[in-house]
Amino acid sequence: MKSSGLLNLLVFFNFCAYDILAKDSYSKDTATSDLKNEKLRMCIVDSRGSFRRTEQHCPIIEKQTNIECIVGIDRLDCARRISKGYAHFGVFSSEDLVSARWATFEILVTNELRFHPEEFEYDVVVLVDNEANINSAADLKSARLCHPGKGINENWNDVISDYLESTMVARECEEDLSLAESRIKASASFFGPSCKAGPWVNDALQDSILKSKYPSLCSLCYDKSKCGIGDKHWGRRGALECLIGGSGQAAYVRLDDVKSFFGLTGKNPEADPNNYSFLCPDGHLQPLSNDNPCTWISKPWPVIAAKRSHAEQVQELFRGIDTKQDWQQSMLLLLESYYINVTSLDVPIPIDDYLDKSSGYQSAHSFPACYPPRHIIYCTTSIIEFVKCSWLQEVSVVYGIEPNLQCIRGESLYRCLDDVEKNIADVVMVDQDERAEAERKFNLIPLLSEFSFDFANNYVTVAVVKENSTIENFGDLQGKRACFPSYEGAAFYSVMENLQEFKYINNNCSNGVSDFFAPNSCYGSRNCKKEYAGDEGALKCLDQMGDVAFVNMGLIKNLTGKNHFGMLIC
Repeated sequence: MKSSGLLNLLVFFNFCAYDILAKDSYSKDTATSDLKNEKLRMCIVDSRGSFRRTEQHCPIIEKQTNIECIVGIDRLDCARRISKGYAHFGVFSSEDLVSARWATFEILVTNELRFHPEEFEYDVVVLVDNEANINSAADLKSARLCHPGKGINENWNDVISDYLESTMVARECEEDLSLAESRIKASASFFGPSCKAGPWVNDALQDSILKSKYPSLCSLCYDKSKCGIGDKHWGRRGALECLIGGSGQAAYVRLDDVKSFFGLTGKNPEADPNNYSFLCPDGHLQPLSNDNPCTWISKPWPVIAAKRSHAEQVQELFRGIDTKQDWQQSMLLLLESYYINVTSLDVPIPIDDYLDKSSGYQSAHSFPACYPPRHIIYCTTSIIEFVKCSWLQEVSVVYGIEPNLQCIRGESLYRCLDDVEKNIADVVMVDQDERAEAERKFNLIPLLSEFSFDFANNYVTVAVVKENSTIENFGDLQGKRACFPSYEGAAFYSVMENLQEFKYINNNCSNGVSDFFAPNSCYGSRNCKKEYAGDEGALKCLDQMGDVAFVNMGLIKNLTGKNHFGMLIC
């Protein structure tokens, strides 16, 4: 692009929704030295907000040890980096391990991050009233169920929440019902009057409709009309309250809550444990005094996992780690929490073997879907977008999100837009420059817009004029030749909204911008050369024939030095 030299920034407008794709900036692992002398690369996901753990703790670790911090986008990104050798170890949740297993990553579990001495983070049991005549799992049919419900943000995802129902209740997968409603209908038909409070689906209106259609799942709630978060019979303790004093016959609850509630940990009991029993998946009962009660599903601990070649070295690093040295304290703080107990496994083991130790956990993620399967088909337009979509697909399955996501690769954006219009695909991502055409030409509707928390990463429209320009304020732009990256794109709508705000045009949005500027203004390749399309094309247009260009501020910062600009906010 030919440059006209120095430019001036005149006006900037509101930032617009923008499709941001993270650049894959991995570097190749060129280490060839002995492992003992090689730097250990730890992949860390930084905290959100203004506080950055890595900025505070990584310099201490890197100064005092042979460990280097690698910042990942998320934990699954860290798993990929470790698998490919760009990092050596990191921290992962049990859900991350399921995704890594499906992706066949060659990483080993070396240590668990515990905060109590039990083998698992928690176990889930089924508790029954001894007077309910429930002697086997089959007797749960028509039983009054007390369930912790939905909306519990304590490592209680939908897979664990729905495990009992997924095990006992078969869905009919009705074609005229959503997958969520099909599951809810099946549970309401199987169990008797019950309480499963909280949001069944995310949409409040749909949630209210479903609860009015299947009121039996709210019948035992303290406030059955709301059946919501905060109900006396909602949550971990609420399910036990429902069983003890709310006419329930069975409760799906955490084992540690049962022990605390019934005084099995030394506290005063809130109910007589002799009146209740554990119901085992294989169909027999156990007294609450049993030292090794049967569980339906166990939640594995978060772990440290490492590349096979470095697993023993990583395990040895964390064997006996404490806070005696600054770097050890910083390391523990980077591992999510300072109060954890880093517990080494006997030997590093593969993900499959580690997950198999937890009863029900692998099978909870393997229940068959409805047939024929239902998917949200996402049409992608680049390799990196397809890869990211595939990762999202795997993660959604791990967390029990329905319907599943299916990723396809389109030849071009316009092919994807056409496929969505013709119901070959369901979703496509566009940036603001293509949104208007997608709505108008292909009859699509927007579902959501993405904004970056970092202002600099948003599309911020600025007006650029030449250094020798006589334009000094917004009013001086009227009748001037304007250069836009595209017609009806992000910059175009930013200008249109600002013109409305400054009352230079009426509410006729269809031709207000074109009426304000000179007739020979350039809107991308509309009425102009193709080389004038896009942000860089708009600057080329300004250089060769325009008076003002409206482009993304990020482009200006990249092309020229900040000292070449003046900025005036009107």
